[in-house]
Amino acid sequence: MAALQQAEGGALTGAEVSMRFGLTAAILRRCRMEHRIVYWRIAKHGYFYPRWQFTETGALLPGIPEILQLFRSQDQWRIVRYFLGPRQQLEGRRPLDLLRAGQADRALVHARRHADEDTW
Repeated sequence: MAALQQAEGGALTGAEVSMRFGLTAAILRRCRMEHRIVYWRIAKHGYFYPRWQFTETGALLPGIPEILQLFRSQDQWRIVRYFLGPRQQLEGRRPLDLLRAGQADRALVHARRHADEDTW
């Protein structure tokens, strides 16, 4: 899990997200509850939000909320592994690579297929 936590620049704490992007604790809590943001929780240290999901302005990469809505999973690490794992069906690319390349539609097709089959 340490490798996932450090991947692509690591993560921001909730306080850091609030300071950088103006998202309050209440907004972040609602986003977590509604499956609209990637996060993980470490019991004594709070919530962490991977940097790779944010644009420079603090918006989420297009496609992330939609993919999270498809999966609606409480398994935070499964979500992180999905975005960061190379996929054979994507020619070895990761869903995150597609989102960064502006191919959210292609990433959504892949996610929808795997959500339906529960193979993500």
